[in-house]
Formats: sequence, structure tokens, C-alpha cells
Amino acid sequence: MQDELRRIVDSLPGLVWTSLPDGYVDFLNQRWCDYTGLSLEKACGWGWNAAICPEDLPALLDCWRSILASGEPGEIEARMRRFDGKHRWFLFEANPSRDASGKIVRWYGTYTDIEDRKVVEEALREGELRYRLILDNIPGLVSTRAATGAPEFVNRKMLEFFGQSLEQLPDWSSLIHPDDRERVVSLWRRSLETGQPYDVEHRARRADGVYRWIHARGEPLRDPEGRVVRWCNMLGMPAIMASPRPLDIRQTDRMMAIAAEVNAATRYIYLNRAAHIGKVFARFGLDARAASSAADRAKRLRAALEELGPTFAKLGQILSTRPDLVPPDVVDELAKLQDDVAPLTEAEIVHVMEQELQVPWEDVFESIDPEPLAAGTIGQVHRATLETGEHVVVKVQRPNAQEEITRDLGLLQLFGEKALHRDTLRGTVDIPALVSHLSESLRRELDFIISKVNEVLTTLIIQRVH
Repeated sequence: MQDELRRIVDSLPGLVWTSLPDGYVDFLNQRWCDYTGLSLEKACGWGWNAAICPEDLPALLDCWRSILASGEPGEIEARMRRFDGKHRWFLFEANPSRDASGKIVRWYGTYTDIEDRKVVEEALREGELRYRLILDNIPGLVSTRAATGAPEFVNRKMLEFFGQSLEQLPDWSSLIHPDDRERVVSLWRRSLETGQPYDVEHRARRADGVYRWIHARGEPLRDPEGRVVRWCNMLGMPAIMASPRPLDIRQTDRMMAIAAEVNAATRYIYLNRAAHIGKVFARFGLDARAASSAADRAKRLRAALEELGPTFAKLGQILSTRPDLVPPDVVDELAKLQDDVAPLTEAEIVHVMEQELQVPWEDVFESIDPEPLAAGTIGQVHRATLETGEHVVVKVQRPNAQEEITRDLGLLQLFGEKALHRDTLRGTVDIPALVSHLSESLRRELDFIISKVNEVLTTLIIQRVH
């Protein structure tokens, strides 16, 4: 019975542990051992400390001792080392088990991978700080409001101009000149009801009690279904309004665009990725006009595209079929991207399979040939034998391929849109069309994999050999 329970715990889709009342760990399931690369013998007791990031270990141990002393459930976040040496963030949770008298007889706990959440949280923090700095210093009064019109954010210049806090701004109509108030409030309500942009000139009372003419504009932000989720509003600078010169609409549009793009996480991810792409191209000598042969430059371009991942490898494949756009040396070199893709390692294959199967791969397969039949930009194919003895072909999607492709397609789409406004690019290469072709090609490949998810597992496709 105990062996059966252990087998069940070992197959659970999570990292599970138990300890004695004093905190001495006496069991960790097989998934924990596989993940960390530590044997059960080495990890029991306090040996599991070796898997915790040294920077996080003191705080984790302090928390664990505090939990033991209190006898109450507890949790803490810490980084844990994977078998390949990479650290990822985990949520450490512990819960006591008591006997009939209320005495703790054992502790049970789990480690939950929260790396993706931590990455997003950090991106949000950095992005929010960066964009608050931008919005606080652009020459305009900027605010965002909920779909209902309730204020969410105002920049520093707006607070200084009106002399009010964010909490006081819901009563913003009191700041409008009495002769303009009814007209302005009516226009704003109509925009909220219809989702149409808000655009009006009116007088507003400054912090010193003086009324100044301002140009107020509001643009709705919509979700993918077209519903308004937020309003980005900007009031023209008082200094501009006091000037006899006409308002520079292009400047106002630019400031509105900045306000409308305050999607901090996405923006940060795009900027970070763009910086990485620039570094890769620089490392391969593609950002300078160095004296080198066309063939050598083409080889370096291929190497750079391979390193940048499936989206750029696929872009290179598409370009290899377009001799009308790229020189012959580049066409010949990029054509190698069709079949010269570095395969996943055996450890990576096992990791992907077990993540999706949620059980050790040996529970499903008798054997898997580590040598791929083919390796592509998105996945690779292997011969395998099921536990039943049936021969199959297994296609494994590269780790994080879908997330990387979605991110890079979004970045390239932005680049294509910007290219439409560049005189040096307009009319030479239809970049938006090229990006659209790339997007369709990649999504078709991903859809092929995703369509099989419902039949087998998310990124694992078992195609039966007839």
C-alpha cells in the first residue's frame, strides 16, 4: 500500500515534500529529484538546501523556522536550481497535519513554479516606473480613466496645474468654467456612451484660481473584442494655449500616442527584445559596414537568424525563396536554414515531454530515439515505441516556441507599420506584406500542432505509423 501511495505521489504534476514535526525533510517526490538533479538520499534532512539559490536560502530558512515555531501554514518565494544549473522562482508552501489531540505529526508541502509570473511582475514594475517618468515629464497634462470615466492615473504636471490630488479629480467638472461646463460635460458623457474620441476646447481653473483655455482630447483603448477598457486623455499645455501661435497638432498627436501606448509589460518586452536583436546583429558584425566578402556576411546573417529563434529562422527561410529581394549569396546561405537547424538535446526533449505528459516519459514510452528524423524551427520528429510495443513518430515543439513567436511577430508587425512612413523603405520592399506572410506561415505551423493538442497533449504529437 505504501509503495502504491508513493507511486501516486511521484506521478503528481508538482514538486511534493514531507517533513517530520521538527522540520527534518524525510521525503521528496521523484519529480522534485528529477527537477533538481539531487537524489532522495542527498536531499533528505537538510540536504535540499543545496538546490536553493544561495541568495534566497537565509530568508527561506528563517521563514521555515518561523512556520515550524508557529505551527501554522506558511509560504515564501525563493529561487531553486534546476538540474541544468538554471534558477527559477518557486512558491514554497507548507501545511501541518495534526493528530486527534491537535499535535503536529507531519508537515506537507509543495514547490510551485512561478517564474513566468515573476518575469511579468518585474516587467510591469520596470515598465510602470519608466512610463511614469516619461508621462511626468512630457509637455502636457496626461491622465487615464476607466471605461466608466473614473480617474485611474494623472501625471505630475496635471496635479500641479490643477492643484488637486487624484482622489479629488472625480469632481473634475467643478474645474471647468461655468459658461463651458454644461457643453463639456455633455460631450464627455457622449464619448463614454458611444466610444467616440473626445475633443473640445474650454476654460479650466488653474491652481491659482485663474481660468486658462485648454484643448482637451481623449482616445479610447479597446480590447480585442472592440470594447472600451480605458480612456487616455490629454490637455494641451497652458503655455501653448496662451501663445498666439496655432496649436501644433502633430505634437499633440505624438503626446496622445505616448499616452495611448502605456501598456508597460508589452512595451518593456518589445524594447528588451529589440535591444537583444541589436546586440546579436552587432556581435555577428551585421551592424557595421566591415570589409568582408558577401559570402562571409551571408554566413553571419544566417548564424544571427538561427540564434534569434524560430521567427527569424522562418523569416530567413522565406527570404531564401525571394531572389528578387536578396542577393544570390544570401539566398544560398539562408536556404540552409531549411535543414541546418540545431536539434534539441536529449535532456531538452525529455523535459518538454514530461512537462506536457505530467508523468515520467517511461510511463508512456518504452523507448525514444534521441536522434531526430528531422529538426525544424518549431519542432523536431523522433522515432519512438509506446509501452504497448507500438511504433510511433513523436513531434516535439521547441520550448517556449509559441511565446517567442507571438512576441517576435508583434515586434515585426510594429516595425512593418513604422516602415510605411520611411521614405527610404517605402516602395522598395513591402515589409508589412512580408511580415504578414511570415505570420501566416508560422501560425499555420503552430495551428497544426495546436490542433493536435485536443487529441494527445499540448506540445506533443504522436502520429501513428501505418
